[in-house]
Amino acid sequence: MRSRGKSALVLAAAVAVMAALVATVLLSSVGSPATAETASVPPWLQERALTLVTEGCQDANPSAVYWKLTTVGEYHVASRQWDPEAEDPGADTDAVSANSARSVYVVVAHGDFTYGWAHIRDGSSLPTGHTLVVVYDLESQVMAELNLLGSDVDAESALGSMNDMTP
Repeated sequence: MRSRGKSALVLAAAVAVMAALVATVLLSSVGSPATAETASVPPWLQERALTLVTEGCQDANPSAVYWKLTTVGEYHVASRQWDPEAEDPGADTDAVSANSARSVYVVVAHGDFTYGWAHIRDGSSLPTGHTLVVVYDLESQVMAELNLLGSDVDAESALGSMNDMTP
């Protein structure tokens, strides 16, 4: 009887160790945020973002282009850090709250930009800037927001770890 009890105890311990190893592997791959080393940019995002940067904003050689998958809420909190005087993201706070968990891709580019695709009034100058921040809806893959900031802003610090897609 003793050897049988001892075998059951050894077997239970082995099962527990295996379960812990499997849980550790699963949690480390699922629960960790994407980093430049582990994430690959979705092809549609890379094509649209780099076309916007190089053609729409007329900088064929941006100094840096980064991307991140985040939520509307996290993006709006971060955007207040580089533009504290920006208007609230919407007058209807219930609508903003309802969308705060919606997943979006944020692209941040640094360079010398002139937004050639802008619709301007006669006699007005095209918008220019050094930091481009663009938000794409994950589900529809449509550009939801574009900000061309005059100064070189460290949006990456506000948004946290981002992935590089500099051409």
